[in-house]
Amino acid sequence: MKQRKGMAVVITAAIVMSSLCAGLQTHAALNGTLMQNLHVFDSENAADWSITYELQEQYRLYGDRDFTLSGVPTNLRHAEAIRTACDSKLYAGDQASFTAAQDITVYIAVDTRVLEQQPIWLSAWDTIDMDMQTSNAVTLSLYKRDAQAGETVTLGTNGGLGLSANYIVIAVPQEHIRPGDLNADGAINALDLSMAKHSLSTQFTNTVAKQAADIDTDGTPEVDDLVQLYRYIQGGIDAFTTDTKPVTGEEYMNSLRGTIVGSEPSDATAELAGRAYGTYEKTSIYSNVCQRNKSFNVLLPAGYTTEKQYPVLYVLHGYWGNEDALLDAGDASLRLRQIIGNAIATGEAEDMIVVFPDIYASATQDACDGLNAKNNAAYDNFINLLIQEIMPYMEANYSIKTGRENTAITGFSMGGRESLYIGFSRPDLFGYVGAMCPAPGLTTDLIAADALRFDTISPYLLLVSAGSNDTLIWSTPSGYHDTLTNNGVPHIWHYVDGGDHGGKTIRPHMYYFVRSIFKAE
Repeated sequence: MKQRKGMAVVITAAIVMSSLCAGLQTHAALNGTLMQNLHVFDSENAADWSITYELQEQYRLYGDRDFTLSGVPTNLRHAEAIRTACDSKLYAGDQASFTAAQDITVYIAVDTRVLEQQPIWLSAWDTIDMDMQTSNAVTLSLYKRDAQAGETVTLGTNGGLGLSANYIVIAVPQEHIRPGDLNADGAINALDLSMAKHSLSTQFTNTVAKQAADIDTDGTPEVDDLVQLYRYIQGGIDAFTTDTKPVTGEEYMNSLRGTIVGSEPSDATAELAGRAYGTYEKTSIYSNVCQRNKSFNVLLPAGYTTEKQYPVLYVLHGYWGNEDALLDAGDASLRLRQIIGNAIATGEAEDMIVVFPDIYASATQDACDGLNAKNNAAYDNFINLLIQEIMPYMEANYSIKTGRENTAITGFSMGGRESLYIGFSRPDLFGYVGAMCPAPGLTTDLIAADALRFDTISPYLLLVSAGSNDTLIWSTPSGYHDTLTNNGVPHIWHYVDGGDHGGKTIRPHMYYFVRSIFKAE
């Protein structure tokens, strides 16, 4: 995967509120269709800001100047835009913030004269190798990033240095870049090839087409990309190849940090009419580890076929639970099938198989009968049940992709403790590791605190989630977070304000975890 320079929200709502409390005044919020609650912190020039709907050539850039645009990318024509104030370039603080009304792609067109001393906030945006010109002979360079519905996007500053004209802000419904699909019609065919040939010989005028034409993701569409596209359409190859350096776990997690927020969007748990969702299969195997039959649920994605291979996510329940504990049969409020299905349907998550096992792995009794060391040991023994029996069964009976880059594990409470234990014990098998409200005991019963680190292999993603209102295990997850930090282990700490020891932490964790796994390579 080509690593994005960043997808981070530059400043949190808390920092915005802190700035307001420090004395900044804002005018009434402005509302558009895609961008709402636009608050301008530069009160002196706020009256010149507005939200417009007809970005095109001869568009007036600023509310306090008559400069206009010439040459607008075709996919941005008639887009919603924020007309800023040129004099806001002298303002030292963050200039404004707005809320994404739906999933959108946001572009910033900024004067290239400021880029010699690139503002820090723009380093969190992707560069688009395309420019726009203005009537006063200024070149505007394009930056972009995606924003989820309800996300706050803050518009930064160049520190009040006055080195350039101010920028403009453009929003369109969220774009989905698929290599080879230049016209974004969902198919890769001769129309895309013709478009690529024409654009390579002249000049790209569409940002989506230019990115989609970069087949090998080296940053520049060129003849090699055209050759791959031709061979793919003719059937000579069945997949594109890329020329990118493998991303490290630390790099990948840094690219994800800004996408982790406190709660899942309200529509994440909805089951939408006309949308296909995955189906459960209950499977039972005889376990030599447990000396009895053990059951687990397999969630197959919509349209599952043996003609395709799928990565696998293992999701582990908590103390007293079983293979049904995280399904509707155990807690219908979790809506995990819907959260996963919606993410796959919108293209935000990979097609995947999800396994919900019974993680109580005792060789002497069927189920947990108390909160004690004996039962803790049975849960800790799950690593053997999983690796020796469940994973080989999945490989033999389902069409799955193997390898750590295609295998993820996460768990809740005691399952979170076990997912961390398994992730640290076998990083060669699991490339993505998560834990929701992980239970105590990892660093006292299983792995010494100073040994909680990786040697030569580490996961692409290590996500630890905790709820501020977890009154069962209290500060245990933050203790793990502190240990990981002290040991220099790259990870993402996901602290859910208002989260509990249950769904209020599980749902946002699963929302972001499934969107982040199987994408680093």
